[in-house]
Amino acid sequence: MKAIKLTALLSVFLACCTLSAAKDDLYKNFSNKVWTEDFDSAVENSKVLKKPVLAVLVCSEPCIWCDKYTKLIFSNKNFINYAKANLLCVLIMIDSKEDKSFTFSSKNFGRRLSEVKKKYEMKQHPAILIIAPDDGEEKSERIKTPDLDEFFKRINAFKKKYF
Repeated sequence: MKAIKLTALLSVFLACCTLSAAKDDLYKNFSNKVWTEDFDSAVENSKVLKKPVLAVLVCSEPCIWCDKYTKLIFSNKNFINYAKANLLCVLIMIDSKEDKSFTFSSKNFGRRLSEVKKKYEMKQHPAILIIAPDDGEEKSERIKTPDLDEFFKRINAFKKKYF
């Protein structure tokens, strides 16, 4: 009986460690000084700096598509250099089981996560959105390609149209 309880406890511990390691790996890939966690500030700065906001919603659990985008686009040096010069990048990492953000420094964002997800129709992970804030109606488009060249084409077309 003790062996069964010990085995169950060990299994839970290993599962928690695996999720924590996956979360840490994801953070490492986004720690290149391009990303912020403050959505509200990025939107406000976008108006002043005349740069679009690239909002990326990812889940903390292991996810094939989140990993794919991270490896092929977000950790690519060409993307990092482009983003530094042309975008305001926001990482929205959520715990999809509880549907809440745990990365935002903005204290009120936890309550606003469902509002932002609904406004921009962010129903799946990853959700990649380019946003042009406006005093009137914000313009936004989804980007759904893991191809870096196509990714750049979509962003440049959006910038040309709205900036």
